[in-house]
Amino acid sequence: MTRRQQHGFVTWQDWMYYAPVVRYQHPTYASHGYPYQPLHRVWSIGGDWQTNYGPMNLRLLEDRITVLGTYQAGTSHGEIMGAMHGTTMVGHWRRLYPAGDRDNAGRIEFRFNANGDVFDGNWSYGNTAPDPSKKWTGTKILR
Repeated sequence: MTRRQQHGFVTWQDWMYYAPVVRYQHPTYASHGYPYQPLHRVWSIGGDWQTNYGPMNLRLLEDRITVLGTYQAGTSHGEIMGAMHGTTMVGHWRRLYPAGDRDNAGRIEFRFNANGDVFDGNWSYGNTAPDPSKKWTGTKILR
């Protein structure tokens, strides 16, 4: 019988031992001696993705906030820059080719699932808020 089962609680001294194992029925909480501090997600959105517009590659930088990426949409390609806020990435896209297109940039918002391997999102042209009718969805290609 574990100490938690015997006493029905875990003291803060024992938290370091139990939090990574038990996680108190919630995968986003652990601690360094204090209960219920949100921890950084262990998954990374970095890698190759298949989206409804074509292939995309995302890279989560060491600060665990900044996201950089590239995408291919038919005959055009471009780049993505954003910031993570919890499981949501907010940022901008920019089309690099064809360069003569007047609508070649806009805003994006991607919402990732709890595992970080699927997202659904929206995009827009220019500096307007992402349009709910303009969907951008993707699934991470696991290797």
